[in-house]
Amino acid sequence: MPRFLSFHKEGCLSVLQFVSDKPDSFEYIFGPDAIARNLIEISEINQSGIVNNICYVNHSEYFIFFTDGDVIIGAKQNRVFNTSVLLAPKSKTNIPVSCVEQGRWHYSASKFTASDFSIPSGMRAEKVKDVSDNLKSSKKYYANQGKVWSEVAKYSERFNVHSNTFDYGEIFNQRRYDLDKFLAGFQCSRGANGMAVFINNKFLSIDIFNRTDIFAKYFPKLLKGVALDAFHLPESRYQFSQQTAEDEVLSFFRKYNDLKFETFPGVGVGEEKRFETPESVGSELTYDGNMIHLSALNSPDKNNSSGINTRFRRF
Repeated sequence: MPRFLSFHKEGCLSVLQFVSDKPDSFEYIFGPDAIARNLIEISEINQSGIVNNICYVNHSEYFIFFTDGDVIIGAKQNRVFNTSVLLAPKSKTNIPVSCVEQGRWHYSASKFTASDFSIPSGMRAEKVKDVSDNLKSSKKYYANQGKVWSEVAKYSERFNVHSNTFDYGEIFNQRRYDLDKFLAGFQCSRGANGMAVFINNKFLSIDIFNRTDIFAKYFPKLLKGVALDAFHLPESRYQFSQQTAEDEVLSFFRKYNDLKFETFPGVGVGEEKRFETPESVGSELTYDGNMIHLSALNSPDKNNSSGINTRFRRF
């Protein structure tokens, strides 16, 4: 069971941070740092490029990790990782991605660089569900590209952001001050490796990483994506409390092992356990007996533009 470390609420957004059992049991590196240190190269699969695949080469002796929802920029168009990936040392392979910049198909740089933001939880949930459906039918980690573009358009419209290339990243470029101000009160708790996010009294997402240092680096990236789901919403009259948030997370841990999982080989190394219920979707990446990353997201709701539809305790 988790040990709770902090609870912070700003307006409609609440974040509960905790440490799970057996943190820091496996050594791996934060993917964006690996790019910055030239430990890894990520590029188009060939000179012509393929929208839904990119190529990585890990030059290092380290395992390197990227999470579902990570956005990389450059090459022929900006992309988002379709699933969490653990890359083995001295390895090369292709990574399934989706495009988050519809109107560009020419090189802005020869290789990709990391962004400082993630896609929103609502958009992640749509993509997770599509990837799970494709894994069942074709064993491929592909998302519905049309839906991804539609989601980018929806968030751009919500924030009144225009981009000549329909670039998701322009939302952050043009609204960075407002989003940073909204999130200024949220600080990563020392020793945490997981967080649960709620909007008003509704569950939005949970992310747990093996390593506390990796969680600390993903904390601001994930919150920037979360802000796009929360920023436009008014605060509910319902007073969502720390005790309620803790009860919801404890309920998740009690019920998690009884879920029905489908297991697939990981994109890099390890394996993925994926689950889907009427209320929630998610996956757990494991390697050599270690949980690397676990995520659970509120299931997409076509009739709710915020992507929020149910209390987590109905999981």
